[in-house]
Amino acid sequence: MKILRRRFAFAAFSLATSACAGVNTPSDVTGAIPITIEVIGINGARSFSPNPETIPPGHPVVWHNANIETHHIVFDDRSVDTGTLRPGASSAPMPIGTSGPYHCTIHPSMVGTIAR
Repeated sequence: MKILRRRFAFAAFSLATSACAGVNTPSDVTGAIPITIEVIGINGARSFSPNPETIPPGHPVVWHNANIETHHIVFDDRSVDTGTLRPGASSAPMPIGTSGPYHCTIHPSMVGTIAR
């Protein structure tokens, strides 16, 4: 029984200290909480919310697919690519270095803009 308690205590300690180690994600680079842009439907310039979104240079952004369709968001200049976003999924936080238009490659009528 003592051995079991020791193992449990060691496992709890290890878990607690590993949680403090942190994970190196793009949001760690700026220290900022990512701004979330919702993918809300296939509706032209009203497909994203907010749109346009004003974001400072280098601030991280997450696209969250709140729609029932799969989407794939890219900047028109290809500097940002979310990969495939299934319903309910979110992109990884990405620092946005440029302003400009973006769209869904699956549904090209879906358009948005990042402003400064």
